[in-house]
Formats: sequence, C-alpha cells, structure tokens
Amino acid sequence: MTLDSVAISTPQPSTKATSPAPIFSLRFQLLLGVNVALVILLTLALIADYRRELAHQLQHEKAALLAEAETIAAALPALNALNVASIQRLLESILTGMSKTSAPRHRIQVEWNGQIVESKSAAGNPLREDLARSNSPPKPLGDGNAVWETKDLVVGMCSKSGFIVHVAEPLEGIRLEIGYETLERFAVLVMAALVAMGIVDFILVRALVRPIEHLSRTVEAIGNGKLGAQVTEYRTAELAVLAKSINRMSQMLAAHDREVHQQMSKARRLQQHLLPPWPTVAGLTTERRFLPATEVTGDYHEAFPLSNGEWLFCIADVTGHGIPAAMTAAMLKILCHQAVAQTHDPQQILTRLNSNFGAVVMPGDFATMLIVRWHPSQQRISFANGGHEPGMLIRKSGELVLLESDGMMVGAVPEAHWALHTHPISVGDRLFMYTDGAVEVFNASRELFGRKRLCDAYLANRTEHPKIAVQQIIQCLDNHRGERAFSDDVTLLMMEFAAEFAPEDDSAADQ
Repeated sequence: MTLDSVAISTPQPSTKATSPAPIFSLRFQLLLGVNVALVILLTLALIADYRRELAHQLQHEKAALLAEAETIAAALPALNALNVASIQRLLESILTGMSKTSAPRHRIQVEWNGQIVESKSAAGNPLREDLARSNSPPKPLGDGNAVWETKDLVVGMCSKSGFIVHVAEPLEGIRLEIGYETLERFAVLVMAALVAMGIVDFILVRALVRPIEHLSRTVEAIGNGKLGAQVTEYRTAELAVLAKSINRMSQMLAAHDREVHQQMSKARRLQQHLLPPWPTVAGLTTERRFLPATEVTGDYHEAFPLSNGEWLFCIADVTGHGIPAAMTAAMLKILCHQAVAQTHDPQQILTRLNSNFGAVVMPGDFATMLIVRWHPSQQRISFANGGHEPGMLIRKSGELVLLESDGMMVGAVPEAHWALHTHPISVGDRLFMYTDGAVEVFNASRELFGRKRLCDAYLANRTEHPKIAVQQIIQCLDNHRGERAFSDDVTLLMMEFAAEFAPEDDSAADQ
C-alpha cells in the first residue's frame, strides 16, 4: 500500500520527459562526415588545380601567340606584291591551315603604313575595337614584342620591319578547355571516392557498426532481465574495454539479483508466517484468498478467538513494498497480539496500536486497519476502521452497508481517535473485507479497477457460496488486468453468518 492509495483517484498521466529517438545511425553519421570532408577537400583541390592549369595554359598560349606573331611579321616582307589584298590573303591562308576548332576563335591583325588589316573569318567585333576598349597594358618583352591579356583575350604582339602584328585568342575558349579537362579529372576522382566510400563502409560495418549493434542487443537483453549475459571480446582496444565493462556489469547485476531473490524469498516466508491457517468458526462460512504480487508487501489479517465465544477479525495493510513492508507488518502483528491481550474493544485496540506503532516503525510508515468484533449471542458486530478500505456488509435482503473509516491511519497522528460503530447481524448476512490491492488493479490502458467495480462484483455474486463468490471476484480482477501483474498484494475475506450461534459460556464481560 502507498500513501496515495488511501484516497483512490484516477491515476494521472506521467509527466516524465522522454528522450527523443535518434534520427541518424552512427554508420550514417560517420559516412556523412567522411564523405562531406572528402567532397570539400576534392572541391578545394580541383579549384586549385583549375587555377594552376589555367595559369600554365595562359603562359603557354602567350608564348604560342607571340611566336605566331613573329612568324607572320617575318613572312610579310617576303610577299611578292606588298599591299592590303596580299596581306589579307596571307592571313586567311594562315587561318585556313589551322584546325577547324581553332580557326573560328583565332584572330590576327596587321598594322602597315597606317592601315589595319584583320582576318575576315574571325568572329565577333574587330580586334582593334576590343584592343581599344582594353584597360590592360601590354607587357613588353623587348625587340618590339609584347604579350598581355585583357578581360576577354590573350594577345601576342610583334613589331618588326614596319609591321605590327597582333595575334589574339579568346579567354573563354581557354577556360572551357581547362574546365573540361578538370571535369574529366573530377569524374575520375569521384569514381575513386565512391570506391573509397565502399571500402570505408565495409570497414565501419565490420569494425564498428556490427560490434556496437551486438553490444546494444546484449545491453537490451540485460535490461529485459537476462542478467549474466556476456558479449564476446573484440580486438579493437576501445570495444574490448567496453565489452569487458558490460560483462562485468552483467555479472554484478546477476549476483545482486540472486542476493535480492534470496532476501525476497526470506521476506515471502516471513509474510506467509504472518498469515496463520484460518480457523474454523462455528456459525460462519468463511472464504479467504491471498494473491501475492511480484513483490512482498505489508498485507496482514488474522482472526482472534475470545474467551466468551466472540471473535475479532482484523485486516491491515502497511505502507511501502518489499522487505521493509514485510518487517513492518511483522511488528504490527506483534503489537496487535499485545493489544488484543489487553482489550477486546476495536476502538481501544486501534488506540493502543497507534500509540505503540509510531514508536517502533520508521518515520513516514503507517498502516490501515479494519477491526471487526462479532458478538454471536447479541447478533451484532462492532467495528473501528483506521483509514482502511471500507468493509462491505450485505444484508440477506440485498441492502449494502459500508464499514467506512472515520479516522486517520494507524501511526499517522499520535492523538488520533476512532469511533466504535455497531450493526445488527442476521442469518444470511455477509461481511466482505479486503485490502486496497483489490481496487488498485490496472488494465493495459492504466485504468483503475476501482472500488465501484469491486462492489458491483460483490453484489452480483451475493447469492453464491462464499467460495464461488470470491472466485468470481478474482475472475473480474483477472479480466481487468489482462497480462499485467498485480501491483500490490490482494487479500479477500468473505464471511457469511450462516447459523444462529450462542456460546455455552457467555459470562465474560466485554473488556
């Protein structure tokens, strides 16, 4: 029993924050990191290679254009008839002899006697206009030679024998040529990178991902109760250390679990010792069932025969779970026996228990208890309820009377007080007593079985034999919880006042 079980209410949804599920696997993140770094490095290397190749090609192109300009300047004086038409024919013949891919881009211009002759097959604006718009000054090389580059052109110039020859090549063509070559190299590098990615992926899967998945499955198995499970050791130093740590943890958990089971077994035997065989009571048809939860808890119930032929029936539940709860219940039993030896009045028994119980248990430990005294000769019961679940007295007529609590739990407040209540009893009446484990049964949807369902199950089987009625109530509990285990021990007591009973010796007065 827990403190929350004193006032049963609908369980509140958990507000515990859950960790977000990982989006990407370690394998994906490693491959992504390696490949992104590889792409960045390849891109930077290709940019540097492109610039280096472009600079080298420009130097080569400048030298070739200058050599061509010198050749043309040397050939011009040798023309048979030196005029504009013969110069024009020479330029066209030079372009005709060049490759078809180079001729449309190649441009030649000759200045002679104040006249400018330019190759006609060159595309675009006249070369003289492009050179006039250029802000890039020629780079003199001596002997009237110069090379330079403008925004759009690479130019070689030779000034010799009264001729000024300009030979130009568009920069766009050079850049495209270098770009194509760079892309070809990039494609080769990409293929190599893909092969490297496959190798890296293979290595990661064998050396890291599979071992981690195996370690993860083992840890999950340990978490699911397979204590003592071991993983194989690995040659990788880090994984070997992790595997040894997991194996050591698993062994320690298994050893601790064995020790806990031994202690729980002892606690279970102690709890069973608290539940002596139920006596045969003349005039009563009784059925008692105790359904233990997965843990030992603090349920306690007992019947005390009195010297005058009367009986005391008590049922109790202490707070907490496990071995401490079983120990507290054992102390409660001892104190209860001492109190019954001094008084038979349920109210006085609770008062005596309250004064002694708080002195021997840990702070914060309490107990609920319902004590019922049966007076056969007077055909009545008297009871006192210290914070326990209300007993259910059902008349043969079908009327239901609840033996409700009107005070605190035992041990909660030193000055606590409980009233003594009395109800008449007739043949055929039944008394049902239970612990809160019967109402605190949850289904898969975390829905509480509750006191109302328990009362309905009791009323629905009120005409059955107590043994059958209790079994039907247990069936209702099982149907509600499904595959879930009981969260607390369940104690059910049902007594039918089956016959008139008058004790042979009724001389003993109530104490």
